Amino acid sequence: MDSNNNLPQIKTALAPQLQEQGIPQDAITRALNSLHIAGNNNIIFQDNHNCQITLLLPLDNPQMLQRLAKRIAHHLQPNPTPHHIGDQWQPNTIFFGRTQDMETITEQLRTSKALLLLNGIGGMGKTALANQR
Repeated sequence: MDSNNNLPQIKTALAPQLQEQGIPQDAITRALNSLHIAGNNNIIFQDNHNCQITLLLPLDNPQMLQRLAKRIAHHLQPNPTPHHIGDQWQPNTIFFGRTQDMETITEQLRTSKALLLLNGIGGMGKTALANQR
């Protein structure tokens, strides 16, 4: 396949493959609009963060086009939630001496639905306190 002459067909073939991989339509459109071929089949496109991505992949058969779609999809996937956010936090089982702070925080969150800021010098236990439930 002469990739320089067949860029519209390549884009047309990539779109449904990216959709099958769960990539949002706006991300597909942005990537395909920026997609171009340079040199010896260097595939260049912009990811979700407008970073230019270059993939070295020959496009001489349909299987290579599927591999290209998978590699592009990898760059278009939204960033996963970092492992330390959400359900991954576990309360520290060795936590004591902050009963009053815990009661104050719990009461303020319950009554005023306030946004609380824990600040102070390093090593005070801000993160340990925030991780308690």
